[in-house]
Amino acid sequence: MLGNMSPLALCVVHEQIIRGSKLSVKEVFEMEYGISQGFMNHTEFFEGVRALLVDKTKDPNWKFKSVDAVPRSEVEYFFN
Repeated sequence: MLGNMSPLALCVVHEQIIRGSKLSVKEVFEMEYGISQGFMNHTEFFEGVRALLVDKTKDPNWKFKSVDAVPRSEVEYFFN
């Protein structure tokens, strides 16, 4: 199942778990809000919606083909 997900989103969630383990509940909610806004300004969310709901191909063309190909700077974008 994880193989169908956005490699970028998987990297962001991994970082979210690491960072969230050291934060208060308030800080976690603030972090999650920032991440949600980051995805609304990024192509990955809309590509997933297109593939699943619009074209119904279930074959998204993710920006990165694997988690190893995701640059650290792309992950950091969601936390700044």
